[in-house]
Amino acid sequence: MKTLIIGDSFVHDIVTTYADIAKKEYKKIIPFGLPGAGNDLLANTILLKYKEFDNIIINWTSSCRYDILIDDKSIIKLLYKNSTHHVIENQFFLCSGGWRGNWVATRSKNIFESMYRNHFNVEDSWRRTLQNIIMVQQVLENENKNHISLFSYDTFVCQSFTDYEKKFQATKLYDKNKWQGFLQKNKWTHIVDWSKVWMHKNQYTDTGGIMDWCHDNTNDISHHPTANGHTQFYQSIIKPWLEQHN
Repeated sequence: MKTLIIGDSFVHDIVTTYADIAKKEYKKIIPFGLPGAGNDLLANTILLKYKEFDNIIINWTSSCRYDILIDDKSIIKLLYKNSTHHVIENQFFLCSGGWRGNWVATRSKNIFESMYRNHFNVEDSWRRTLQNIIMVQQVLENENKNHISLFSYDTFVCQSFTDYEKKFQATKLYDKNKWQGFLQKNKWTHIVDWSKVWMHKNQYTDTGGIMDWCHDNTNDISHHPTANGHTQFYQSIIKPWLEQHN
């Protein structure tokens, strides 16, 4: 069984990730990490590649990230050496990396500063992420692909990456009432197959991601897992799923 593991820097990082470990144990696993990418780009890439695979593990990222497809060659030339971007199938995607991403110090500042200042809305970011999940789930179900979704962080929190560190766990900007209200207002969210979405739950959140799990189950304290954190997450969460579907 051929498996795609796709996601942000939790799939491809400077340390050995859970996806790297999976690749060593299973010959037909392909990690496809897009550091800094948002959920629009992840969904787009899955639609381009899913036919090649039997199993797909989708590591969704922070919902506050924007991805923009750019085809103007003069703009691409300007941004290519000083921005967060990815080129997928000869298409150039500019990535914000989040509302406090590194766009503030690159040539993409003029593009993203206005978007975040004038147009960013937390609930709209949830809408975009959930609609991407629904679209991807429907496509994969129609094609009889095994799939599971998980998140790098608690994707329904909007804050600086440094605030995802363990020392801020009890004070992070999570509003359960706002999230539940959003679900009630948007009945289409019931279309999401939540049984195919893994989330970590603790006293602070019901929608936690890999980092939340690492804070509770490993010695990790930062906003990215250590190699040991990735190893433990792989052994506890990813490997059992792979054993079931291989």
